Amino acid sequence: MPNSKALASLRAAILEERMNPQDAQQVLDRYKDFTAKLTEFQTREGPSPTRQEFEAWRSDIFLVRAVREKQLKAECANASTNFAADPASSSGSV
Repeated sequence: MPNSKALASLRAAILEERMNPQDAQQVLDRYKDFTAKLTEFQTREGPSPTRQEFEAWRSDIFLVRAVREKQLKAECANASTNFAADPASSSGSV
């Protein structure tokens, strides 16, 4: 039986590669909206999420993780480039 987490991660990566940035942002927004709604429900400040909302959120989890990892890698690459380009950072002084 294949590793379901690895398989789900692979599927998310494939979807993320095929997805344009606007679609990825819509998924991230939907994920954030559901998380806020779930928090409101848990604190008794709002209604319970629908089954359809929960199913969409569940299927988005791996995709959101893949998108965020890609964003983090880009940010780290930019930070290391900026760090290497800063002459003060290579002087060894604090």
